[in-house]
Amino acid sequence: MKKRETVPEYDGSIECPEDHQDILDMFRVSREFKMKYRGLLCYYGKDFVAFKKENRVSAGRNLFLEVISSYMTIHLEDECPASWDECPLSFWEELIFTYLPSKTKILPEKNFTHLFLHELHDFLSWLDERDLTVLSPKVLPFIKESLPMLSRYESLFVDLFLRNYPRMHQPDWNYRADMAVADQKWNLYAERAQGLFQVHSIEKEGILFIDLLTRFPYFIRNVPVHRIDEGMVIAGAIGRRERGVVWDLVFPDGFFPKKGIKYIGEDLVY
Repeated sequence: MKKRETVPEYDGSIECPEDHQDILDMFRVSREFKMKYRGLLCYYGKDFVAFKKENRVSAGRNLFLEVISSYMTIHLEDECPASWDECPLSFWEELIFTYLPSKTKILPEKNFTHLFLHELHDFLSWLDERDLTVLSPKVLPFIKESLPMLSRYESLFVDLFLRNYPRMHQPDWNYRADMAVADQKWNLYAERAQGLFQVHSIEKEGILFIDLLTRFPYFIRNVPVHRIDEGMVIAGAIGRRERGVVWDLVFPDGFFPKKGIKYIGEDLVY
């Protein structure tokens, strides 16, 4: 992505009281989905606020806007396309196959992926109807391709995450207590590694991981092999017990499809 939107500096002046009220209203709405303030000066920020106003009470819409606004204002800060029409296919591919999995939320219903992709399609259809663009037909194949796969990855990620925080969704969850137990568990491992690991091969007894940075192999045995795809990337921390041969995936941070590898950077998961 070569083009960057130039954000004008705000000099603090207000043309009229109506402008003041509009700015305050946009600011209040944008806070509901945690968008950075500079987004309000850009085309996408104004569109996100307008889309939010279409349904102020939808939790799914809020979740979608929180993720996509962070993609625009943080991840693409230095190379943001100047308009929706100038977003190439790689922009949408990276959003769906790499950025979205990096932001997976641990929901009891395991429907984070479905909520986001459903709202993404609604947002693009809304833009197409309002501005006579053709964004939805361009992105829909990515949505259809990714939904079943990313939903599976989300389900596995949630299950493995909850091994360390089993009471996370209980009203009396004690975060500090679970953290202390997780730290004790981590300290039992004599050797540890953290990073991005690609699934090289899948055996009945376990999975062969390859560290994407060092190319060092690790054999993992505590991940269900029938829920893993060859070529997928797992971000997280692994450990090997003293005198042990195999490794455990101790703390998963994200699961990424093979198609998203070309966009993966450490800033996405750490």
